[in-house]
Amino acid sequence: MKVYHRMLLHALLGHILISLLIFGVIFFFFKSAMEKQFLQTARKELPGIFKALYLGMQLGFNREELEKLLNGFQREGVELRLLEKKDLPKFDEGKEEITRRETKNAIEVIFHFRAKKDCLACHKGIKEGEILGALQGKFSYKQEMQELTKFLIFLYSFITLLILGGVYFIGKWQTKKMLQPLNLIGQKIQEAQRFSDLIESKELFQIAKTNLDEIDAFIKLIENYVNSVKKLAIDREVFMFELRLMEKFILTSEFIKDWKYHILSLFREINEILAIPFLFALFYVEDEIYDCEIFWYKKPSLIIKEKVEQEIKTLIKDYLTFNAINFSHNVLIQEEEIPSTIFYSLKTKKIILESPAIGGVVGVGVSTATTSETQEIAIEAVLTSLLNVIGSIKAITKYTKEIEFYATRDPLTHLYNQRVFWELLHYEIERATRYGYKFGLLILDIDNFKWVNDSFGHSFGDRVLQEIARTIENHKRKGDICCRYGGDEFTLILPHCDLEQAFSVAQRIKEAIANLRLQAPDNRSVFLTVSIGLVVFPEHGKSAQELFGLADTLLLQRAKAEGKDRIVFPTPQDITFYQEKQKELIFLLKEAVEKREIIPYFQPIYDLKSGEPSACEILMRLKINEEIMPAGKFIDLAESVGLVSTMDYINLEKALMLIKETNFDGYLFVNMSPKSLIISDFLSKMQQIIKKYNYPPDRIVFELTERETVKNLRLLQEFIKALEYYGFHFCIDDFGSGYSSFQYIKHFGVSHVKIEGEFVVGLAKDNLIDSAILESITALCKRLRIKMIAEFVENQEVIQKLRDLGVEYGQGFFLGKPSPSPQFPKLSL
Repeated sequence: MKVYHRMLLHALLGHILISLLIFGVIFFFFKSAMEKQFLQTARKELPGIFKALYLGMQLGFNREELEKLLNGFQREGVELRLLEKKDLPKFDEGKEEITRRETKNAIEVIFHFRAKKDCLACHKGIKEGEILGALQGKFSYKQEMQELTKFLIFLYSFITLLILGGVYFIGKWQTKKMLQPLNLIGQKIQEAQRFSDLIESKELFQIAKTNLDEIDAFIKLIENYVNSVKKLAIDREVFMFELRLMEKFILTSEFIKDWKYHILSLFREINEILAIPFLFALFYVEDEIYDCEIFWYKKPSLIIKEKVEQEIKTLIKDYLTFNAINFSHNVLIQEEEIPSTIFYSLKTKKIILESPAIGGVVGVGVSTATTSETQEIAIEAVLTSLLNVIGSIKAITKYTKEIEFYATRDPLTHLYNQRVFWELLHYEIERATRYGYKFGLLILDIDNFKWVNDSFGHSFGDRVLQEIARTIENHKRKGDICCRYGGDEFTLILPHCDLEQAFSVAQRIKEAIANLRLQAPDNRSVFLTVSIGLVVFPEHGKSAQELFGLADTLLLQRAKAEGKDRIVFPTPQDITFYQEKQKELIFLLKEAVEKREIIPYFQPIYDLKSGEPSACEILMRLKINEEIMPAGKFIDLAESVGLVSTMDYINLEKALMLIKETNFDGYLFVNMSPKSLIISDFLSKMQQIIKKYNYPPDRIVFELTERETVKNLRLLQEFIKALEYYGFHFCIDDFGSGYSSFQYIKHFGVSHVKIEGEFVVGLAKDNLIDSAILESITALCKRLRIKMIAEFVENQEVIQKLRDLGVEYGQGFFLGKPSPSPQFPKLSL
């Protein structure tokens, strides 16, 4: 509905209400006037008519003759009647003789007459002065009222048309004048192609006023609103830019790997919103030396470079101590140069972390020409984002380097660890086979090391291990690879080496260790010797397990038995004996599988806060000749001959049978080689087993071990996703001991990790390196919401330290040794 139509409707309604009131008053006024006039007429005429009738009565007129006489006084609009006393309406006889009654459009007047003396002759039983009868006169003014009504209707219609016509034309003219500026605003809005065109228009409100306070106030309100939207639009643009910035700053491996390239590419997007000629990131390297990367939007001159470098040095000297700053410049647009007269101000944010030791500053050069309040906020956001991202990259890089180092190195001696030894040994066998050369393998065991530990303590024992490692490193050949296999056992891989050369290296190392003199805590000198087993590929074996088993199991035992402090290499009889022993063990393994003589053992995993046994690990044992053989003695051989998967199935099925009998309802941790998981029928066999014993799959946790290397991680990932779909969980065993552990946690949905026991042992000895690694692991797992289980928990002190770090669960001989029964008591920890 248009404005003037609404005005017309409102005017009509107002006119109707007011006119009805006015014309109602006029109508009732005229009606009252007529009634008054007719009443006066009746009071004058009725006594006169009665006198005529009385004269007739004196002349002896009867009733009929009196009626005829009365008819002579009748006229239009007047009706006269004679009423006897019995027909009279109720009235007060003491009042006046004329009474009045109003009827519809008429007035009825009754003139009462009383009996006189001469009336008594005809009217018997009537006393003089009593009411004898009455003369009724009915005076109608219906015609007058009809004429008045017609006149008022005509007058009302005429006035209504006059008023509505005036309202229509005046309203239309006024509406046009009132809507003209609003229509112009609407036209500007329709002509705008984009929202930015509208809010940037300067002509939008350059319109004449209407001189109507309400309309002008409304236009002013729209103007204020659009101005507010302009500000909001700018804020939104900056905010959206910040969101895009945050999206670009997601820390992917590619981002961390080439972060300078990503920062430089983002620099262009930053300059679309903010005028920033350069930004820089300065971070600690080592020994109070800092690297500073400066990113330029356009190519700077040498003078500007030197000026900015000096200003950065001056700016940071108040809160950073440095010996040197290595500046590096990166330019986004090489084709354009920054003017020499550029004006800017430096804005910075700093970060100082104690662990890891990270310190640095990020900053931007802000153009001082035009910087709004909103842009200032955006600059703060950019600085905060840059600081968080670059600081995180530096911290992650530092943590990653440390974790990668200790994932491949023994924390105490910094030699390669057992996991890397096996990888390098397999690699060396492949390489030697391909190129047709020999290599040697030495296994060194410190003689009487348990006595050293028991006599002088673990701290001195650690010193002994470090000195042995240093001595081996100093006396091996340059290309030889030294590893700490575990405990007091070391290994050396000697590439391109025959038996004579390997013996020469072993002899040199043995003599150097024999010449060591270490002062014990009680100031006594401690002498050390080592027993060494020596084998050569391919003379003494063609597989890693065969070489290591021969040197470790057979030769070292013989060296110890012959008096220690000696080098032993295999004779043809030794090789034959070892091979026969291996063949015998393989036969026993096959027989154990056929007879299902595999025995599950259970080691409890305790909640370190409540002391409740919340889970258990299923271990494998063999019963051979009434002897219980632990998995360490046969698992590698079982894998090499392809029996391990079948043994895993039998072991799990027997374990579930015992679990069902004892009503154990905790998690079951099951050791599985990654290669077992990708066997095509693995999932179907697992479903059959758990269905048979009605055990929920979400209570089974597969431990991913690295006994065998899996090259196709994508294939393993697909199988793990399928197992996850059916509710199974996964745990990384010996977490932190190998780089594959981090590959697993990156690619697979891991719910638990078992922290490498060596780090837990180091925690008990207050080893700073082990403590730092554990802190890194716990920080990572908490961030990823992965539950942690510490292995090798051997005393109450370690439990308390693990609690302080936030490790939830523990496993070790102090908590519970492997048992053939899955029933475990609650502990008071």
